[in-house]
Amino acid sequence: MWICCSTRSVTPSARRRCGRGCCFSRSSSSSSGSRHCRVPADTPRVDAHTSRRFAIEAAQVRRRSTRSPLMRRALIAAAFLLFAAPAFAQQTEMDAAESALRRDMAPSGVTVERVAPDEIRVSMPSDITFDFNRADVRREFMPRVADLARTLNAHRGMGIEIIGHADAIGSDQYNQVLSERRAQAVGARLMDLGVAFNRIEASGRGEWVPVAGNDTEWGRARNRRVEVRITSSRK
Repeated sequence: MWICCSTRSVTPSARRRCGRGCCFSRSSSSSSGSRHCRVPADTPRVDAHTSRRFAIEAAQVRRRSTRSPLMRRALIAAAFLLFAAPAFAQQTEMDAAESALRRDMAPSGVTVERVAPDEIRVSMPSDITFDFNRADVRREFMPRVADLARTLNAHRGMGIEIIGHADAIGSDQYNQVLSERRAQAVGARLMDLGVAFNRIEASGRGEWVPVAGNDTEWGRARNRRVEVRITSSRK
């Protein structure tokens, strides 16, 4: 049998319950009946208040460990929204620009194509944009250029690349120069209408990027064009 110096109980498990090193055993035939050891003066005691505090802290730890998976899921969701929100706003802006361009360009023969989530391509056939062998935008086509400028000014964060193309009639050098001049002419008209110059890049590709064969007039007419590529952000 064991006698616990703290609880003074006499049970087989008294020492295991108390844990003090001075608990001792006695035989069932001991004459004292209530013999126990003297607790050293420097032995710390755990009072009822401290025991309650330890129990409360343990319960709080258990609650935190239970909530931690929910907290992790909440943090993951918040991080996803933080990174997804700009992309969603960017996509919404591209959708709005595409809708406006399709509405404005529909009756003119200009094609509007969403070639990527972050890119819109506006293709202007040269037969409605320029006179033969000329690089000046036709006066009749200026309302469409104004429509394009209005959309670009409404979405000032978008980048603009203007590319001129030619058919295979004439020398390579001539077609290259003509395609560059036509791209620059469209860019100049957009700047006249308020589009910032540092948003615009203009270049020519000559006859090297056809969209149709050059062996028919129909194909050559399609190849003579100016493309305006509108991207979701500036380069």
